[in-house]
Amino acid sequence: MLCRGLIAVLVSALLSSCTIMQYNLHNQLSGAAALRNGCPESYAVTLQSALYTNTFGVNPSDTKRLDEEKAGYARAIREILLSRGCTASYVAMDGALDIRIKHMAYVSALPQEWLTGLSLGLIPSWGTRPPEYEYTFENHVSGFSRTYTVDVTTYNHLILFPLLWVNLLLPMEKDRFKTALVNFLEHS
Repeated sequence: MLCRGLIAVLVSALLSSCTIMQYNLHNQLSGAAALRNGCPESYAVTLQSALYTNTFGVNPSDTKRLDEEKAGYARAIREILLSRGCTASYVAMDGALDIRIKHMAYVSALPQEWLTGLSLGLIPSWGTRPPEYEYTFENHVSGFSRTYTVDVTTYNHLILFPLLWVNLLLPMEKDRFKTALVNFLEHS
């Protein structure tokens, strides 16, 4: 009995881990970077996060997880600003640089993923979830603002299990956030 339960857990872990994810950043600014110093005196982070399912609609994230995510974004912002020689300080609200992050996790399976699941991973599927992340940067000193979006593309198939390590090499969501922030700072 215990052996069957262990086998069921291992099989479900194997089948659920046959996914490769790719984060795609949109709306980057191109052209020559601005010549002025893009160092804000202070920055504020606002995070809105929720899980979205087809069945139950939108469920807001719990406060503890939001605080942990917000602290992670604040560390990433500080790291980017320090690498640019900026000594901006974090403020709770109304910074010279306001950053609003919206994360709407779409946790329901896409229609093509149902077929992959029902065939126990034998039928491949791939799909793009529309903007799961939206970053809005607003520089109050220059009056410049920009919104960036991040789509998530997933590839699902049983044969991808040996290639699962590829996820470690692909840029993750925080890397896309840092790219968007640098792009914004260079052009604001």
